[in-house]
Amino acid sequence: MYPIKYVVAVANDEHNSLAILQRRPGETLQQLLERLDAAIDLAWTADQVTDEINTAPARAKQR
Repeated sequence: MYPIKYVVAVANDEHNSLAILQRRPGETLQQLLERLDAAIDLAWTADQVTDEINTAPARAKQR
């Protein structure tokens, strides 16, 4: 069996992702779940999705 590379917490409603968080070094499960709860609240109140996994790649500088 392979080790788990990333621990993530995901929340979604019936249509959209609300939050996708990656566990930080030294972060406890309780802390991760508290961040998830805050991210869900942000999604519902400010319509802002938190996604720490699917980030946009850095753009190359144009010459």
